[in-house]
Amino acid sequence: MKKRSEKQHTGWAKPTEFILSLLGYVIGAGNLWRFSYLCFKNGGGAFLIPYVISACFITLPLYMFEVGLGQLTQYGRVAAWDRLPIMKGIGYGALFITVFCMIPFMWAIGWGVLYLALSFTTGPLPWTTGDNEWNTESCSALGVNITNEIVFLQDSLPQVQFWRNYVLRLPNGNPYNKNFNWQMLLASLAAFVTIFAVTVRGVK
Repeated sequence: MKKRSEKQHTGWAKPTEFILSLLGYVIGAGNLWRFSYLCFKNGGGAFLIPYVISACFITLPLYMFEVGLGQLTQYGRVAAWDRLPIMKGIGYGALFITVFCMIPFMWAIGWGVLYLALSFTTGPLPWTTGDNEWNTESCSALGVNITNEIVFLQDSLPQVQFWRNYVLRLPNGNPYNKNFNWQMLLASLAAFVTIFAVTVRGVK
């Protein structure tokens, strides 16, 4: 069995693949989906000032250091610290943070998996009807016409009730929401296993 220092580390076949992987890491759902919401919630343009400062002086240096350390040692984040045994805890800490941060992403991917799985039906989609056990008596697919604009009764829409009562199981007084959402658990586990199977053997 070869020692770790003698093992050949698999790398990217082309520099373009490496750059695209970095772009995929940086341009994520948080920047496209959540960033605009946080800007609006925290003062609009004024929020950009601390964001840019923290990105330039905290995030970017740490990001460049992590990428540079991987390029220099040609190892993963845990094995890269073998040359400094006293610093091994940083690698394990980074690994723990990565796994911990995957949880909300796997949950979000699980939403898509759940909707996709429920789409394979010959009948009406479950979020288009109001006669399901998670729907309330006020469930309706109609809207109210006010000043030539369609204003939907959001709490009564079957799509909204499916999202809140079936997927999220929000504690809003609906008895159905007290049931354990094992479908969402299975969808999240399927997303986690798929991502793990794709990445466990490295970039190749």
